[in-house]
Amino acid sequence: WENVETCQILITAPEYLQTLLTNTKLYASISKRLQYLIVDEVHCIDELENGALWERMLMLTRCPFLALSATIGNINEFHGWLQRCQDVVKQHDEEEHKGKVKRNYTVHKVPDGEEVKEITRWSDLQKYIYIPQPPEERALWQECRPKISKQAFGEDTFHTIHPCACVTPAGLATTGFPGDLGFVPRESTALYGCMNNVSEADPALRKRLQGMEPDVYFKGLSHINQRKARDYEKLLKGEIQAWAQEPAMQKYCDQVLGKHRSQFLAALQKVQER
Repeated sequence: WENVETCQILITAPEYLQTLLTNTKLYASISKRLQYLIVDEVHCIDELENGALWERMLMLTRCPFLALSATIGNINEFHGWLQRCQDVVKQHDEEEHKGKVKRNYTVHKVPDGEEVKEITRWSDLQKYIYIPQPPEERALWQECRPKISKQAFGEDTFHTIHPCACVTPAGLATTGFPGDLGFVPRESTALYGCMNNVSEADPALRKRLQGMEPDVYFKGLSHINQRKARDYEKLLKGEIQAWAQEPAMQKYCDQVLGKHRSQFLAALQKVQER
């Protein structure tokens, strides 16, 4: 707590900020000097243990705030909830100060305006499934952390999982891929490879996929940037969704999703065998 009343920038955790804002001795000084609040990883508000703490912190703060997160899928719903919270704060402040408030209580989305239809992030996330370790492997962790080696993790602790294992043909046909279920580049090429394999018996479908072959799609590029990789991902997602929607192509969609789902189920089977 040293210099907390005189510092220009305070870096702290939500629980400590809440303590400051609820401290009767410090509140007047802290609230007066608090000009702007930046809340990182705001999606943690959804946690069962600390979610209420985050909510109280935002309600107690009487300054503009910036809420940051790269993993919120339902942006519009969360934005609406934040706005309703600020409406409550505004009503309270107007009653306390008899309508004389200068602060703007409007919560903006960035980018603002139209609904955010595409969710992007600077870093791609590889998806994994974690298989709990057997007791003898967990004992290695408890014995002494500095002794941890690759063996301590076990040979089959983490398994990659393709996003296609998390969707169904019916879901693809109606709503497509969830906006927050992005691909890393290797997942895009894996999807193309699987689509190409199941199309071997259908010449018309093979021709339809020719332009999506990576060497063809990226031909002539000196390098592949993130935007180009995501455009390719979007193209493949659109194609597999079309397969799910076209009756004659649904069997191929089932095969593609089934292959990725079988890899996921194989990993789960190892859990049951332990």
